[in-house]
Amino acid sequence: RYHHVIMDHIALDVLSHELQAILLGNEAGLAAPVPYRNYIAHVLQGPGDDAHEAFFREQLGDVDEPTLPYGLAVTSAEQIPGEA
Repeated sequence: RYHHVIMDHIALDVLSHELQAILLGNEAGLAAPVPYRNYIAHVLQGPGDDAHEAFFREQLGDVDEPTLPYGLAVTSAEQIPGEA
């Protein structure tokens, strides 16, 4: 499974590729569509919530408090000099 942001990007990439193929008359080279129910079956057969929770507990186990990237401590644009 992927985080929804990654899947949104992937879906946009697929859509863009497929639209381009159709506009160029190359739709015969596209993969056959897969029914949505196949995706649902795949999700239901995958690991359950306990496995997902265990994964993220292991990945984030050493995080004691929320942190910002790149050592940032400012959380508001009003606190950044030159920003308004």
